[in-house]
Amino acid sequence: MFARLGLKAFERAHLRIMLEWLMPLAMQTTQGIVLAKAVMDELRARRIVLPAIRVLELLCAEAATRAQREVYRLLTVPLVDNHRAALDRLLTTTPGKSMSLLTWIRQPPGEPSGRSLLTHIDRLKVVRAPEKWRTSCVCRAYRRFKD
Repeated sequence: MFARLGLKAFERAHLRIMLEWLMPLAMQTTQGIVLAKAVMDELRARRIVLPAIRVLELLCAEAATRAQREVYRLLTVPLVDNHRAALDRLLTTTPGKSMSLLTWIRQPPGEPSGRSLLTHIDRLKVVRAPEKWRTSCVCRAYRRFKD
């Protein structure tokens, strides 16, 4: 019946092919529904019968996992040791504080007051500081945050 309709059954080889086809999209989005819709549309275009929903789910999950690993690899390969150390410093918490410097930088501006405006300006200075001055700028701004 498949031959008469010009359809092919979904096989293991299609799983590998669709996984490779899906990778570029998976590197652009983390939304599983977008990946699933794209796979279903491509399978229909190739006249391949859709597999069970569990197979589609596993295919999308595998593509998302591989894409996440690839993005991580692409972001971390060019880093040198001092960059890694600087990133680690952003993630460490100061004793007695409940958040890291990165968390502090990402905080919303808060209510419109003089103190919150100064804190927001400090955050902007930290983000905009040239790399060689960033450490001292971060320390000064973070000291004000600790007070």
